[in-house]
Amino acid sequence: MITLETPVARKQQGFYTFTPYTVLILYFCSLLFYIGMRFFSKERWLELTGRLYLQMRLRTPEKIERELSIKYEGQYRNAGLTLLFDVFMAIAVVVAVAILAVTLYLFAA
Repeated sequence: MITLETPVARKQQGFYTFTPYTVLILYFCSLLFYIGMRFFSKERWLELTGRLYLQMRLRTPEKIERELSIKYEGQYRNAGLTLLFDVFMAIAVVVAVAILAVTLYLFAA
């Protein structure tokens, strides 16, 4: 049983060695991280985002397929990429307006 009082590493001959439980935990955590990164890659996130974006915006499968083939070259990934760029541009506009407002406030005060 692993508790909070269980030592994670022991010092032997000037080196720290991990206990077997710690090695197993680190191994399984790294394995889960690797599987998660393979499953949720950047391409998959863009595709999922594009699919959800088009479903929320257009609702019907016929409209989605028509918009996908005309505007996004038949790929949900391109729709997700377009949405990502739109969000970044909106954030950039908000930041620019905030900087301009702060600058005007400092010069007017």
